[in-house]
Order: sequence, then C-alpha cells, then structure tokens
Amino acid sequence: MQNRLNKALTALALLMLVGCASNNIRQAEPVQVELPTTASQGAQPVSAAVQAEFAAALQMLKDSQITQAKSAFEALTSRQPQLAGAHLNLAIINNQMRNYEAAEQSVLRAIEHSPRNAAAYNLHGTLLRHKGQFRDARLAYSKALLAEPDYAPAHLNLAILFDIYLQYWDDARDHYQRYLKLVGEDATVSLWLMDLEMRIKMEAK
Repeated sequence: MQNRLNKALTALALLMLVGCASNNIRQAEPVQVELPTTASQGAQPVSAAVQAEFAAALQMLKDSQITQAKSAFEALTSRQPQLAGAHLNLAIINNQMRNYEAAEQSVLRAIEHSPRNAAAYNLHGTLLRHKGQFRDARLAYSKALLAEPDYAPAHLNLAILFDIYLQYWDDARDHYQRYLKLVGEDATVSLWLMDLEMRIKMEAK
C-alpha cells in the first residue's frame, strides 16, 4: 500500500513540474447534471398548459431565480405528482442548495415515475457519492448508462468515482475516454485523463 502511494505521489509531482496543475485536477470533481426540459421525462404525456407551466419554471431556474423556480416546481408536483421532470428539477435545486435529503427524495420520485430516466439515475449516483455510499453510487450511474448508453454525464461521473473514490483506474480511463469521445473536446477532463494515465504507468513499474 505504501509503495503504491509513493508511486502515485511521484506521478503527481511529475505532472506539477510540467505545469499540468495535477492538484487542481484531483480536487475539481464536478457534478455533471442536465436539466430536464420536458415535464413528463418519457413517462405519461401532459397537456400543453402543464408543459407551458413547466417551461416557465425551467426558465426561472436557468435565470438563477432559484427560490421562484423551487416554488413553481413544488406547485407543479403537488398538483401533478406524475411529472418526473418537475421532481428531477426539484432534486437539482435542492442539491444546489445542499438540501441533500430533500434532493434524494425528489430524485427517487422522478425515478418512480420515469424508470428509465438516465438524468435521474445520474443525479442519484452523485447524491449517494456525497453520502459516501460509493458502491451504490456506482450502481446508480450504471443504471443511467443502461437506460441511455451514450449519456455523457454518467460516463464522466462514473470515471470520477472509479478514479478518486474506488481506485479502479483502468475502468476510470475507459469512462473518461468514452466521455471525451461523446462530447468531442473537454480540456479539463483531458488533463484528468493524462494525470490518470501517468499514475497507471507509475503503478505498472
């Protein structure tokens, strides 16, 4: 274990010497989430009036009117509890506000009403990761990819989980590469991948 740690630290030091800011790479850990843009999220269709109300609440969220958006989505889910997209946006808002328990309750409701919802499973994985439930987080991200194999945010979050928390470096590399192939270009993630490949090489020596 100590030998592995020494090798990893050596790799990080080398990257810092060549200006790759490895320490910042390791600490960034973004939460990749996409806002649902439809009320039903693949579940039951909704009326034009409900979709318009959803769109108005979504615009508030995009405009950083967080409190107003939260109230609007809460009103929607109170009247229309089947709206997976509204539940998921509430989960995103509560996650941003660090109301993690409320976020998890909302994301589970989104999954209940839209069982093949990649975005919901992806956010659930991130919430589980925050609680330190890394194995359950892995399962949630995997469910996101089962629902939508090319869902880029789940590939990135799974790569981060494998890289930083579980130390499954080969698996992490695979998902970083898949993410980059899907999005085309991401300079930050490319640096993370370079950092990881350096550690894999050092470990092999």
